[in-house]
Amino acid sequence: MADTDSFQNLVAARTLRRTRLEKSITLASALEKTGPRLEEIKQRLPSLEAAVHPLRARKWCISAVGI
Repeated sequence: MADTDSFQNLVAARTLRRTRLEKSITLASALEKTGPRLEEIKQRLPSLEAAVHPLRARKWCISAVGI
């Protein structure tokens, strides 16, 4: 009986380790893809900020005038 329980515990531990390894591999893959995307966003950010700045300035002027 003890041998059966011990064997079942080993099988359960093996299954758990395999599942966690698969999750880790999936996460590592997602992180690899995220790096280049973040770099692309970082490069595009100044032009996006420049495009949004005039809109914010107009909104501020309108609210300052009280319209």
